[in-house]
Formats: sequence, structure tokens, C-alpha cells
Amino acid sequence: VPGKERAHRIEKCLKFFGMWNLADKETGILSAGQMTRVMLAKAFVSFPKIVLLDEPTASLDPDSALEARTFIKEQQKEHGIALLLTSHS
Repeated sequence: VPGKERAHRIEKCLKFFGMWNLADKETGILSAGQMTRVMLAKAFVSFPKIVLLDEPTASLDPDSALEARTFIKEQQKEHGIALLLTSHS
């Protein structure tokens, strides 16, 4: 992903998950839920053709899990991403 576009995509994804204020923090200090949201954002930054997600909402509270599912669906629809998702939900 080109530099300017990469920065824009990272910002957009992190802002969607309310994580933009933590963008300069090391991942080691993040909670499990915060880390999950960062990993979801990271998975979609490059607009991949295929995304494999194993329990992507496992460590999220119900509101955050709904937000994550909404994000995943939006990305899939907007960018034509093939998606394989496993979940107990």
C-alpha cells in the first residue's frame, strides 16, 4: 500500500474502532480487546482479496463485537473481499 494511502487507511480503520488515540502505543500494553481491534484493523488495511478470521470477536464485549462484525461486513461488501470466518457465536 503506497505511503500516503497507507497512512489514510490505517487512520480510517483505527478511528472506526476508537483506537486512533493509541496509534503510537506499543501493542504490548494494550488489553486483549484493544489488541483484537488493532488486529482486525490491520487485516483490512491493504484491502486484501481474501481474509481468514478465527474467532475475531472472542475477546470483545457485546457492543464492540457488534461493531467488529459491522466493520467486517462493510469491508467485505465495499471491497469484494472473500471471507472465511470461524466463530462459536
